[in-house]
Amino acid sequence: MPISRRDFIAASVAGAASVPLLADTPEKPQPKRAAKLPILVCSEYSYKWIENGYKLLAGGADTLDAAIQVVKGPEDDPDYQNVGLGGRPNEEGVVELDACCMHGPTRTAGAVGGVRNIKNVSLVANAVRIHSGHVMLVGEGAERFAVAQGFPRENLLTDKSRKDWLLWKETHSDWWGPGLASPDWRKRFRAPAHSDEWHERIQRMEERSNSDIVADAPEGIPESFEEHVALMFSLLTLAYQSDLIAPADEAALLGNLKALSFQPFEFRGFLAKRYVAWFGWRYDYAGGQLRDSEPIPSFLLPLRARAAALAGVVPESLQQVLINQYAPGAGIGWHRDKPMFGDVIAVSLAAPCTLRLRRKHDNGWERASLTVQPRSAYLLSGEARWEWQHSIPPVDALRYSVTFRTLVERDP
Repeated sequence: MPISRRDFIAASVAGAASVPLLADTPEKPQPKRAAKLPILVCSEYSYKWIENGYKLLAGGADTLDAAIQVVKGPEDDPDYQNVGLGGRPNEEGVVELDACCMHGPTRTAGAVGGVRNIKNVSLVANAVRIHSGHVMLVGEGAERFAVAQGFPRENLLTDKSRKDWLLWKETHSDWWGPGLASPDWRKRFRAPAHSDEWHERIQRMEERSNSDIVADAPEGIPESFEEHVALMFSLLTLAYQSDLIAPADEAALLGNLKALSFQPFEFRGFLAKRYVAWFGWRYDYAGGQLRDSEPIPSFLLPLRARAAALAGVVPESLQQVLINQYAPGAGIGWHRDKPMFGDVIAVSLAAPCTLRLRRKHDNGWERASLTVQPRSAYLLSGEARWEWQHSIPPVDALRYSVTFRTLVERDP
């Protein structure tokens, strides 16, 4: 029988009030009696699933199994955004989860932290308690342990949580400023009753994202904050994944890349500051067509497999590789990849950069940008690939990018 937290506290207070404050006479021993009902206590967020746990507990199941059954409910629900599938992501747009559990009868505990790609971390925490000699596992080690225990990897970021993240990035991603010395520091804090306003803003942005941008907006500057974020909703076909590879894998790749024979990028007689190497196919700018190039080196095949997984294609469909070497001060101007290429997946190595995007509008440009970190990757497909141009301003440190492309099928 579920009971609300308010009623539970009220009953507890009433019980405490009935105890005498001073006892002048020896207390009479009270006969012991078993509780009539098993009791489960949960937060209001899990109240929807407490009945499932209660059935287990009433049927004689272990207390921890019953508690985890309650927690598993919101983990499985994509509409609940604090944990599990659909959880709100971190600064980099990646969902990371934590969980811990304790088992009273055996005095044991298990915990996990910073886990990515695993939905039911409450069950993983319990698996750490039962099947390992550890109390806590974190990060990549916790993820590998979960996979070894049979938990499937899956993408936890839903469209709803991604939109919330985009809005947060526009308002609070620079949380470390301004400081207390600035008169504007209070603007970093929202009013306590902000929830309704927050969701109303998201709803307005979703409505605006399905309509045209206002015609009288100045070039490159949307009329309002909501419209600025609405521009980014049309870029949902731009996928970004941080930490696509581990630091050790990046170091090995950089060692192989530095041994390649790079050539200055030449376009219509102009030599750019960046250097390139082609594999699979090479685009001939003079002739405007693709030409055969050297086969893709074997050391790039594991990276190609990861890029293919991000794009949802088979690795063999990524038939062309372009490697760019950006010296400090080098960048790449506004462009859209040639039409014989399909999806574009770029992996960033050694140093960060800013990916800028723009799309022509009747009265100007719609613009967006993304900070691309080392070992991360982004995918251009759909509107982000075919309607938006992109560029990279001059970088501050030596950077490499490995770009994989599919080829567009042509009618015979």
